[in-house]
Amino acid sequence: MRCTVKYCGGCQSAYDRAAFLGQLKEMCPTVEFVYEETGEGALLFICGCGVHCAVKGWNPASEAIIADSAEDLEKIAEKLMEPDCAE
Repeated sequence: MRCTVKYCGGCQSAYDRAAFLGQLKEMCPTVEFVYEETGEGALLFICGCGVHCAVKGWNPASEAIIADSAEDLEKIAEKLMEPDCAE
């Protein structure tokens, strides 16, 4: 399964977003994380805080996964490993 990753600008980041993605990659070895949106698979916004600036302009008709703290790691890993996540 493919997952497109979008980062916020990091102006108020309360955690290490790159380390978060690194841990997520280890927890989800069957997921291919990409940075160019292809319209396939899941869409993951890694936001540094609750403002969610990276999500602005996103099509609300699409399903997206939003991380805004390090505590979201296990929840998001479980979501990405669900068989119907990208549908």
